[in-house]
Amino acid sequence: MRVGQRRWIFWTLFALVISPVGRAVAAEDPQGRSAENEMLSPGVTREELGDNDAAQGPLSVFAAVERAWASADADSLLLTLDPEEKVSLSFAKGGPCGGYFNRDQAYYLLKDMLEYTKIDRFMFQKYWNLDSNGRSPYAVAVREFRMNDGAAHADQVYISLRRRGAQWFVGEIRTLEP
Repeated sequence: MRVGQRRWIFWTLFALVISPVGRAVAAEDPQGRSAENEMLSPGVTREELGDNDAAQGPLSVFAAVERAWASADADSLLLTLDPEEKVSLSFAKGGPCGGYFNRDQAYYLLKDMLEYTKIDRFMFQKYWNLDSNGRSPYAVAVREFRMNDGAAHADQVYISLRRRGAQWFVGEIRTLEP
């Protein structure tokens, strides 16, 4: 990490801690848990979850996304997208550059992405907020793919879910900055 990045992180954290918002975040919730510690949760790794063929709730949606993406199945991926709210899509490479799209628009963008890239690997590595407790579940996957010109790329894909009634749907898909 460069010196400039460390200074920026320090001053950002300092401003957050002294601001009223920062103090509210650091306050304890009614159940005695520190909200600050929950925000910094290390998450749950794939290995810690083990094999869970009967996944339910948010984990079942992440499993469906992983299967659909790994097999380049846009129709199955469509079933995981929020049917009523716009879905945020943003990719640095190998996908739409960014924006909010209804389910149909997102489907065609993802379908094109899957058709014009060769997926070598798509696998979730870490999960957060699986119990949901009022926070949106999210996960990060490793994606390895090749463009039509044969150039290989690897990145991480962040996917967050939102609840609609008793079901969970994908609300955001974006690549993380390296």
